Amino acid sequence: IKQGNHLPTSPRFQASTQINYYWHSNEKWDGFLSLSLHYVGSSYTQIKDQVPGFGTIDLTIVDYGDPDREYFVFDPKLPSYKTGNIRIGLQRENLEISLFVNNIWNEVIRSSLDRERGGLARIGHLISPPRTFGLSLRGHF
Repeated sequence: IKQGNHLPTSPRFQASTQINYYWHSNEKWDGFLSLSLHYVGSSYTQIKDQVPGFGTIDLTIVDYGDPDREYFVFDPKLPSYKTGNIRIGLQRENLEISLFVNNIWNEVIRSSLDRERGGLARIGHLISPPRTFGLSLRGHF
């Protein structure tokens, strides 16, 4: 990486926080609520360094079959994003049951641009899972 350029997929700023609240439900169970929030600033993809031509891939260098263009052009800057997760449940000595929602705002997070098999196959963004609802049961031994 040339001096002064950004590390790939490394934002200049990111922050994270988690808030947990616990309460006594009854003789056997305790309740809990957990909220985590994350902010990740914009960053650049990992393909090449930020030198002239960054954001363009020459498709004529490698045999991609018969592409309909000579260059693949992309925006190398990945946008910032925010996401959050929430979990509410009950726990006791060796058992926990909870409901959760991950990616509360259903944010589509483009975490990097990936070239499969070293650039010999598809080129595309790695993206986050969508909003996910679930039930979790955990045992501690």
